[in-house]
Parts: sequence; C-alpha cells; structure tokens
Amino acid sequence: MRNVGWMVLAVLAGTATAGVGEAKPSKAQTPAAENRVPETKEAKAAREAEAKAAAQKAADEAQVVRTFAAGTPEAALRDILHCGADISDESAAFDCWVKLHMTSNRDTETAVTQLKHYSWKVFRSRADSYAVKPMATTDKDFAIRIAHREPEKCDAAAKECKFFLVSRVRDLPAPVTLRLEDGQWRIYSISL
Repeated sequence: MRNVGWMVLAVLAGTATAGVGEAKPSKAQTPAAENRVPETKEAKAAREAEAKAAAQKAADEAQVVRTFAAGTPEAALRDILHCGADISDESAAFDCWVKLHMTSNRDTETAVTQLKHYSWKVFRSRADSYAVKPMATTDKDFAIRIAHREPEKCDAAAKECKFFLVSRVRDLPAPVTLRLEDGQWRIYSISL
C-alpha cells in the first residue's frame, strides 16, 4: 500500500514510468547528458592501452603448467580442453565435455540442452586458445597458463578449485571452477 502512495505522488509530479510502478528520477536527481564531457579518442585509446597492458602483465606473470598428473585438477583442465580442441566430431566432442561436468549440471535434458546451446558453443570456439601455443593437448609440449587459482594449493583437501586461464584471444583470464565428485575433478562452473 505504501508503494501506491508513492506512485500517486509520482503520477501527480509527472515522474512515473509507464506500467512499472516506480518513479523515474527527476532531472535534478540525475546529471544531464549535455553536461557530460565526451571521451576523447586519445583518452579512449589510453584507457584501452592500459587495460591491454594490465591483461598482458597478468599473462606474463601467469604460471605455465606443463605437467598434468592423473587425478589432479590440472589434468582435469587438460581433459576439458582436449574435448573442445582436439576432437573433430562435434557430437563426440560435446559428449566428452559434458561427461566432465558435475552430475548436477547434466542430470536433466534441460540442463544438457542449456550446456549445448550456450556454454558449449562459446567454449568450443575458444578451446584451443588456452594452450600457450597452438597444439593438441596430447602433444608432449602442451602447456597452459594459469593467471590465478583459489585456493593457491588445489588438492583433494580443497574439494573445490577455481582457475583463471589465460587465452590468446581474450583480454582477461577466464574462470573455471572444479569440484571433487566421486574422486574426480569435474566442472562446476565454466566461462572459458
């Protein structure tokens, strides 16, 4: 009832939004667009260069991982990238990738459909960019860069690890969270 009173006042004052039930800010409450100074080309270029330099610094400081011992979260990351980058058959690649998800992420048809139409498409297009150099995940020189991990020591005691992987095509490292399920590291959430 209290909101209705404010709505009546907003209508009388001429500041109500159509059909939403909330008052829009008056001109006195928001800075006028004409008072804003547009960003110059030089300022925009400087801002973009600063962001790119920060991303490059993160990439340079990232830990390069070349060893993927079985049963470790790093091995799970390699397996995830293998599904997206090395398997040419689309259906087989998706089946490989979806099996690496937590059971709760893939326990219904709707969940699998969501993964296939959203996460998978983006991941598939970028998967090979997470290798330090373009190569198959089975190559002996395969390596990835981890910009950051939470916690710093990811092992079975941690039960959950979040990695930020450096990509050759993205400006900022991308997160993937792994959880231990039935003795295996599985994808809990992924933004690769």
